[in-house]
Amino acid sequence: MINKRINSDRIFNPILNNHKRINLNNKNKYENISSCKCNSTCSCNGNCGKSCKCTKFYAEDDDKLVFFNDDSYAVYRLGEWRNKYKLNLLGIDNEIPATQITKNQSLNIIDEIRKYNFNFKGFRINGMVGLAIRFNGLQNEDVSELIDTEEKEYYNIKNELNKLKLENPSDFIEINNEKFLIYKLKENCHGAILSKPVNEFTRKYSTVYLSKIKLSGI
Repeated sequence: MINKRINSDRIFNPILNNHKRINLNNKNKYENISSCKCNSTCSCNGNCGKSCKCTKFYAEDDDKLVFFNDDSYAVYRLGEWRNKYKLNLLGIDNEIPATQITKNQSLNIIDEIRKYNFNFKGFRINGMVGLAIRFNGLQNEDVSELIDTEEKEYYNIKNELNKLKLENPSDFIEINNEKFLIYKLKENCHGAILSKPVNEFTRKYSTVYLSKIKLSGI
């Protein structure tokens, strides 16, 4: 899940630097661990996802049911979008929002990312283009074409989101199910919202695409 208070210095300023390329077409599984074993610069010893990879653990949850109107959870279905996406970080994911709350969260994330603007190779690009350049190896592509593509994808993904068939907010699902991907959303001590799988099905099929996740843990 994107940082609730986006830290532009930490997340967006390095976007166009020469970092090791991350291919968003690769899936990365969560490890079933209870705490982070890496070294963290944070006083929480790695439990918050700051300066380490500890956002990637399978979160045990005391709740047995998830209500579709509970904003403590993000709920998705595995699926494919109708349109093909190259830059939009939600569109390149295979997780489709299943509830109104999750849909609204997704729309807000996209709009929040697009608010940021940067100069790159003589062009003014927004945060979505910048993240795609950094994380999906688009540094050598025509920037004007990327800008046009991102604009088209933005309207396509919004259109798709607004036409999704969503679950009834009055209904609920057992956490241990094999129909929905469910993430528990929790704010850490740095003000970032971390999303963690709460069942084996989610842990098994979860991707690390940047639509809802882990910018706080990068």
